[in-house]
Amino acid sequence: MDLPALILPEDITGLSDLSYRRASARGVFDSTREVYLSDRSLDGVAGVHVVTPLHLEESDQTILVERGWIADSVYRTQPPASWSVEGQVEVSGLLLPSQREPSLAFLADRPPGPGEPPRRAWRALSIPGIQAQLPYPVLGVYLMQESSGPSEGPLTPILELDLSEGSHLGYAVQWFAFAATAFIGGWIWMRRRPGGGN
Repeated sequence: MDLPALILPEDITGLSDLSYRRASARGVFDSTREVYLSDRSLDGVAGVHVVTPLHLEESDQTILVERGWIADSVYRTQPPASWSVEGQVEVSGLLLPSQREPSLAFLADRPPGPGEPPRRAWRALSIPGIQAQLPYPVLGVYLMQESSGPSEGPLTPILELDLSEGSHLGYAVQWFAFAATAFIGGWIWMRRRPGGGN
């Protein structure tokens, strides 16, 4: 992530792994094949993430762009045109690998079969799954847009990934302390039981 930001599509050639690189991309959104990641809350409000294919400028390549969050009430009542962007755009953010589908088959999103309409709502941003319903290939990474684009209406940018230790280290210390207390306390209790010292 500390490396210089890539410019797509120029910097794709020759790179085997694009994941976790910052990048900017120019092109045109294909709003007709937009999909939505369900069950994405923000500050306690239910909503969805908008994912739109971006045809890269002067290239035959396309990348999925996770553009931002909209409230469920907006998603269900307003037409997609209210957050669509026409014409050339430039977006920037973080390139991320495909998200994994749930391991339980009945929870995983099934790509549509022949003759079925495209699936609009997905639980995970599964690039292979979404690719199965698109008539053109997409890159093996997606771009999580971190800045507001022009005329995006109700879209709220997705917060940048927090890659710091955060509170995880404190939680780890706390749980190891609980485990040590249980082990030592259990040992003392066993020693004090009648016949426990034998």
